[in-house]
Amino acid sequence: MMWNGLKNVTWRRCHFHHLYSDAAENSSFIHTKKQGGGREKWGVRPKSDAYQHLVIQDCRFHDRFWPGRGGHGGAIVFYTVHNSMIEDSLFERIHGTGSMSVVNDKDSGWGNTYRGNVIRGLRGLGILGQRYNDEIEICHNYIEGTLSMSGYAGWCRNIWVHHNAIRGLIQFPWLNRNMPEKIETPTSDAATPARAADYSSFKTEDSLKMVREFPAEKRLIHVYRNVIDANPDDRRRANIVTHIPPDKRFAEDWRCIRWDENLVDIAARVGAGHDRLKFAFLKKCGVDANGILAPIKLDEEGRLPEGSPYLGKYGR
Repeated sequence: MMWNGLKNVTWRRCHFHHLYSDAAENSSFIHTKKQGGGREKWGVRPKSDAYQHLVIQDCRFHDRFWPGRGGHGGAIVFYTVHNSMIEDSLFERIHGTGSMSVVNDKDSGWGNTYRGNVIRGLRGLGILGQRYNDEIEICHNYIEGTLSMSGYAGWCRNIWVHHNAIRGLIQFPWLNRNMPEKIETPTSDAATPARAADYSSFKTEDSLKMVREFPAEKRLIHVYRNVIDANPDDRRRANIVTHIPPDKRFAEDWRCIRWDENLVDIAARVGAGHDRLKFAFLKKCGVDANGILAPIKLDEEGRLPEGSPYLGKYGR
């Protein structure tokens, strides 16, 4: 547990295991207590006495239990951490609840890199944007579980997700709801709220066109050259790769995402409300227009097999 914006701390080849939590908030093996970083207007980084230059490298984290009320946490919870790196580490059997992930860049983080890790858990890696996240790079990881970005109602931008193997769900649950530039041109579905049994309004051509034609320089989250594998072992999310809003928020949110040149499992499905759509649907609005749909088989650490025509081009 760290206080007061401690800087220049390195953990290398450490073994963290068997943490028990009972009602502690954000309980984790490594936790930084928040230092400043209040909520400013969109796109403005507030001043804070931040934790900087933290390095967690070649470490192993496992067996964080939830015996009682303290499920709100993970292996790592970062508040106000800047210009730091988690690299070449293994995370497994980390149990938590709610929106928290195995690894959480939770609040007011920027300049952080997550590289070369193996992260296993129902909720794998969370760039949560409780107030904001800026300049985050996620690359060459194997994430067996959910990758969540913008998990809270703060703002996120300059998030770079590339050359990962992701076996499970990718979510953008609260993507840039506070973004100042709202959709000004009414679309044919803009005034049509989704009803409980109606998840078709996001399919209108106006929404698809808006996502397809939004300027590239205004995109905020960049997802490219990843291998994205459907997860048939997770019955709750079987064959669902990503989740999109079932109403006009699809255009509001997905215009901010540059998602292209990924290798996606041909069995993957998109979750839209209660619907399960083929991933190819997203190509209609320019999502992964240059990507590949193909059968995927990964080894235990998320690597493509020798002889795969995609080895070295996609994934870790």
